[in-house]
Amino acid sequence: MKRNGGCSSPSATSLAYKLQLSKFYESLGRIDDALEKFEEVVALMSEVGTPTASAEFSLADLAIRAGKLDRALEVAEGLEHPPFRFMIEARVAQEREDHAEAMSLYAEAARLWPDNEYARYHAARSAEQIGDFNAAMELYRHATRISVKTTNAMSRIALLLYASGHSVEAYNLLRTQQQRAPLDEIGELLKLELMVITGGIKSIQAYLSSLPPTDSIGAAPRLARVFRALRLRGESTEAIEFASRVDPRVFAARGGDRALEELTRASEARSEALDRVTSILDVAAKLSPESAGLLAVRGSLAKERGEAPEAVAAAYVAALELDPDEPLALLGRARGLVDEDAKESLALASRALEADSVDTQRVTELALQLMNAGAQTEALELCRLVLKRTPHDGTAAQALATAALAAGDHSDRTLDFARRAARFARSERSMTLLRDTHAARGEQAPADKINERLEEWKQSTDESTGKRPVSPSSGSAAG
Repeated sequence: MKRNGGCSSPSATSLAYKLQLSKFYESLGRIDDALEKFEEVVALMSEVGTPTASAEFSLADLAIRAGKLDRALEVAEGLEHPPFRFMIEARVAQEREDHAEAMSLYAEAARLWPDNEYARYHAARSAEQIGDFNAAMELYRHATRISVKTTNAMSRIALLLYASGHSVEAYNLLRTQQQRAPLDEIGELLKLELMVITGGIKSIQAYLSSLPPTDSIGAAPRLARVFRALRLRGESTEAIEFASRVDPRVFAARGGDRALEELTRASEARSEALDRVTSILDVAAKLSPESAGLLAVRGSLAKERGEAPEAVAAAYVAALELDPDEPLALLGRARGLVDEDAKESLALASRALEADSVDTQRVTELALQLMNAGAQTEALELCRLVLKRTPHDGTAAQALATAALAAGDHSDRTLDFARRAARFARSERSMTLLRDTHAARGEQAPADKINERLEEWKQSTDESTGKRPVSPSSGSAAG
């Protein structure tokens, strides 16, 4: 709307200003402020005409992200475009953990909007939450058939394949996807881990050297996955040797603390290896003296060296003073409080789970530590929180199924947990758990089939060495 030879009207100017301010707040992660300004944008649109359906959809989206679910539903009721309304209602259902309802609503949105990959993708995330991983994988594939670029659906499939022990298939899938569109960070880091898991360590150095200057992920996060994979392969010494060939300044960058934490775990408390990690850490810390993550690694090194608990705790506390939300420090402190204060240990671990960079495997390990210390209530609650974050964590699912079955709970939920354990933490123990769950439910036919599979599986296992195909621990930082 123009006046006097091209000057914008006050309403149009105000609208543009408020819209830009909302986007600015959103870019800073200030979602509440972004929502407040976008409410004003939509109100101004109403004054000069009718807000567009896309504007109202964006308003509902911001309301969901701000946790204002009732407000999102209010906006959805006024949406005249049914697919938009179903998408918003489905997302609210997801936020309220009503995943069956969310899947139903996404199906309606997809029926009315057939080329909407997001309806399939988000339905797949709900399918994971209720334990229907086959449906999740098919929905992810459908999303990718619609668009190979707009979601990380193939990365999610690869995660599920890897967690199921199908490392080669997961790696090949990511390589195929990379030929069609660039991988997201989850897929790229998973690909590096799988390269090593499948025996491609000799290619890693050249791969890292060939990263373009425009690469946004960096070497350190990739090194964390390389070290992790070598540890999973039982090649911890190779991880230390690999790190010795890397410029230690790399670890001062984003993700360096995670890489050094993995390297600390790979040291297996060997004095020479710990000294090497410490020397790398010293260089990185000089370049990034305010890094809470690097300070937390000092706590992990102290623990591996067998130093006094007070010294270990002091390093983690100092890291938390720099950054109260640093997951490495939160988990390190939580581990030290298991015997002393299980409730506080759970609280710290719960906070760590809110971080994008948290390694959920370490959280599951903490849950088992709590279980072994007799803090079953806190351990099981932590396992439930882990499964919300990483639905394919077979170890957490196994702990929940075991406790439920022991308590006489033979519900569908217990069976779901047992199935997840058998799929993602496959072992004689998890298969036996699933068999016993079916038997307790009076489902003898599937119990008998599992018995047959157990016998076949035992025969295929090298009883003399106990070797099995390498598979990831159930929780992964990528998940």
